[in-house]
Amino acid sequence: MGSTDNMSSLLADGARVGASGHQHGHEAPGNGDVSGGEAPGDPPPVESCSLDLIGILSSVQETAYFWDVASDRMEWESNAAEVLGCPLPGLASGTDFHFLIAPEHIQRRQEAITNATQPVGKSGSGCHYRVQYRFIPGGRRSETSLWLEDLGRCWFDAEGKPIKARGVIRVINERYQEEQRLLYRSDHDELTGQLNRIRLTEALGAVVTRAERTKEPCALLMAIMKVPGRIGLQAHVGH
Repeated sequence: MGSTDNMSSLLADGARVGASGHQHGHEAPGNGDVSGGEAPGDPPPVESCSLDLIGILSSVQETAYFWDVASDRMEWESNAAEVLGCPLPGLASGTDFHFLIAPEHIQRRQEAITNATQPVGKSGSGCHYRVQYRFIPGGRRSETSLWLEDLGRCWFDAEGKPIKARGVIRVINERYQEEQRLLYRSDHDELTGQLNRIRLTEALGAVVTRAERTKEPCALLMAIMKVPGRIGLQAHVGH
């Protein structure tokens, strides 16, 4: 009888140890845990690293479009309203889109598409165009504007008229401002803010050439300036 009681006691203890061991094994990370919990610092699930093209385009302020020139219908990527700052219904046609381009730049875009060039050795792949222009998402009376770079390809019919175009539009406000700043510095003297010696010589040459062609008189007014607290301007910029 005592032997039977001892055996029952051992079996009960073994069952408790087995249950305890299974529980610890379930809680330990990396030992078959399928509960779905993630420990801090674990890498993200594989599916969160999948390629999100729309998210990538939005993160770099780009969107894409297709333009059926014949019907004037435009189709946009779903992030166009976010990137361009205007609702998609306002971009439904090429006419609507051109209405939001600064008036002085509409012809620039039209000429870029019309004069698009065919890539060498890539017949049928469309003609390449690239153009920058100012875009006014709130309409021409709005004070808010964006600088856009439009990069795409255009296809033409047998008569040389564009029939369709597709491309990518990128917001380039910061890059445009930097380019303009560098352009200004290349043409102007940093001390005086006036045209530097090279650009002044070019400008004078253009004025003289125009005067000779039109037989109209021209004049050059020069003044000597002094920088307060310093020797003369000529000592800084040369004679």
